[in-house]
Amino acid sequence: MGGNYVANDVLIRQGVPLTFKYTVNTANTEQKFLLPNANTDTNTLVVSVQESATDTNTSVYALATDITTVNATSNVYFMNEHSNGQYRVQFGDGTLGRKPITGNIVFLNSLVSEGTDTNGANTFSAASTVGGYSTVSVVTANSAIGGMDKETVESIKFNAPKNYEAQNRAVTTDDYRKLVEDSVAGLDTVAVWGGQDNDTPKFGTVFVSAKPAGATALSTSQKTLIKAALTDYNIVAITPEVVDPDLISLIFSLTVKYDSRKTTKASGVIAASVIDTIQSYKTNNLNKFGSIFRYSVLSKLVDVTDTSILGNLLTLTAKKGLTPSLTANNSYTISFNNAIYNPSTTYEGAVSSSAFAYTDAAGTTYSTSYLDDLNGVMRVFYYSGDEKVIIANNAGTVAYSNGHITLTSFKPDSYSGSTLDFTIAPSTNDLIPVRNQLFTIANTDIIVTMQDDADTGTTTTSASAVGSTDSITTGTATGSSTVY
Repeated sequence: MGGNYVANDVLIRQGVPLTFKYTVNTANTEQKFLLPNANTDTNTLVVSVQESATDTNTSVYALATDITTVNATSNVYFMNEHSNGQYRVQFGDGTLGRKPITGNIVFLNSLVSEGTDTNGANTFSAASTVGGYSTVSVVTANSAIGGMDKETVESIKFNAPKNYEAQNRAVTTDDYRKLVEDSVAGLDTVAVWGGQDNDTPKFGTVFVSAKPAGATALSTSQKTLIKAALTDYNIVAITPEVVDPDLISLIFSLTVKYDSRKTTKASGVIAASVIDTIQSYKTNNLNKFGSIFRYSVLSKLVDVTDTSILGNLLTLTAKKGLTPSLTANNSYTISFNNAIYNPSTTYEGAVSSSAFAYTDAAGTTYSTSYLDDLNGVMRVFYYSGDEKVIIANNAGTVAYSNGHITLTSFKPDSYSGSTLDFTIAPSTNDLIPVRNQLFTIANTDIIVTMQDDADTGTTTTSASAVGSTDSITTGTATGSSTVY
């Protein structure tokens, strides 16, 4: 192409290539073929068997995934976990898979990876010349995703029975989920549901959603891999449809009461620890489809973050983003699938949106407009000073009981950021996800107010961004309060 050689869609894998060599001795009943490093990327493993030291004919063995197709001459291997987190490769016994003989040489080639550490990498350069040419440029199509740490014992215990139940078929939703998990590397979690259970029923379809490690949405290549993984097992009358996770952002405002006499730490250090506690809760409890947000569990974890903490008051709201068209009047549904707090028919603003520009039916343009609700009806308005002025009083509906917001014939002129955001206060503090919904928490969505109950006599209010804090000390009061 123009005198240049161009290679597209080049897959880059991270890891240190290692080869382990074993000479088979069938007289040694204790001989084991091990991958000594616990961080071995088993998806890159290539197992080959050379006839002998003098006969270099070599056969490549495949991982056995369906024993119903394995016979005495099948070149397959089995893999399980050995002691100390090592992987062990096992061969057939001459009935179920070919049995190696004394003198055969086994080669185990694989990459040892850094797990999740490489997720997000997007800048690459050639480490050496390519075909003798030193002028090499690399354009990244997708940032690195899919890096995962070794599966935990708890995860293995949960997944192993379901893997057995699937039996290499795609009939139930669990069958589909296990086939995807086993065939596509680098997925944190997979959800599957029938089209009849979708918000808008779609019969003859099975929906598959997955969250890749280190990312919030699937790449085009990952979606292709998922569909390909199901091709040989899928029932002809059923069409798989792959969709991205449906993310709901949780927003926290916490007042943390502490006693400064019980610690030498600055309030900002304790606040940072509280934020770390919240993120750890997300990592440990919310990264899988079906994970319920438990308010009381998180509140208790915050209380034990530091010995100086006396208690906390946590306020929760939830946010979802929408990407509306700027050129066409369309209808949209924003589904929280959790009830929205709405105490009375005169209560305004159970739903609120971020700002957008809008042109009304008369052709008047408003540079800063918002959406809110009143008694189940969505409205477009702007502020004149502190007063709300309604532009459109029937922009859609909201069902408070299930958190479904519908916009009809809606077209903003523009909006800030990548999405138009909708925020609600849930009617209960515990939130339950549906189908492919995942709860996520960003540091920017956490506000921590540290309130010192040690009777210091000052009130301190500070607003902070990452790495900087502005503080203002005002007046005197019982205790002090600091916002981070």
